[in-house]
Amino acid sequence: MPGTATHTSAVDNVCIRLVRYGVKLLRLGSESRVHPSLKEYSEHRLTKDCTTPEELDAIYNNVQVLAVTCLGSGHPVLSKRTMDICIVDESTQVLQSSVIRPLYAAKTFILIGDPDQLPAVVRDKDAIEMGMSESMFERLSTEEATIALNLNYRMNSTITALANYITYSGELLIGNESVANANLKLPNREVLTSKYKNHYWILKALDDSLENAVQVLDTGPVWKLQHNVSWLSHRKNGEQNENQNCVNIYEAAVVVNLVQALIKVSVHCSLLIFF
Repeated sequence: MPGTATHTSAVDNVCIRLVRYGVKLLRLGSESRVHPSLKEYSEHRLTKDCTTPEELDAIYNNVQVLAVTCLGSGHPVLSKRTMDICIVDESTQVLQSSVIRPLYAAKTFILIGDPDQLPAVVRDKDAIEMGMSESMFERLSTEEATIALNLNYRMNSTITALANYITYSGELLIGNESVANANLKLPNREVLTSKYKNHYWILKALDDSLENAVQVLDTGPVWKLQHNVSWLSHRKNGEQNENQNCVNIYEAAVVVNLVQALIKVSVHCSLLIFF
C-alpha cells in the first residue's frame, strides 16, 4: 500500500505513528529530508547493501507500506506494480497534476484533506480560471463518496468553539474529555506574575486558564513606526529578485518576549509552537 502526502513532514508524521504499531514500511525519498527517527526505514539505509536486482526486489516487496510524497511518486518501484490502496494525506493542498501519478499506482485510493484549509498556491490567473487551483479532493467530492471525520483530538473546547464559529458551523466535535480540557499549565505561575507584574500584556497573553486558551494580540499601528517592516531582497548580478521576504520585526519581538517568559517559568521548549 503506498502512502503519500504533499509535504515530507506530513509523510513522516504518518510513518512515525505506523512504526509504533509495528507496521513494516519503506520511506522513499532523500534520506537527508527524512525525520531522524525514520532513518532506519529509509530507502537508502535498507538498500545500501543490495548488489543485485533480485535483492532490491526483495526489499521493496517485503514491506506493507511504501511512503512517499506526491512529487516523489514517480519512483520506479511504483511504476512496476499495482498496490491495493493509495492513501493521500493533505490531498486538498496538492495539485491535480501532482496527485495523478500515485493514484495510478493503486486499485483503490483514499483522499484525506480539509477543503476549508489553505489550498495549493496557484499564482497564474489563466491557470486559476482553467481550474488548476481545484484539488482532486474537491473535484471528486460528492455526498456518496465523502465521509466527514469530525472528531478532533488536538483542540480543546475553547479552540474548537472558535474553529466551529469561524469555519465548521458547529460540526467539529472533540474526541474525549481529556482533549476538551487540555491546556498548557505553567509550572511556576508565581514567577511569571512577579517578574512581569508591570507587563500586563504578557500576563494576559500567557493566561493558562481553559476559557482563555485563545488569545488575539493587538499589536497596534506598527506601520507608523520607523522600522516596522524589513524587506529582505535577494539580489543576483546587481538585479533585484522578484521574490522577497517580508519580516515584521515587531511581531517577531512579541513572540520572542512570550517565548522567553515561558522558558523562565520552566515550560519545556518542545511544547512551544507559535504561528
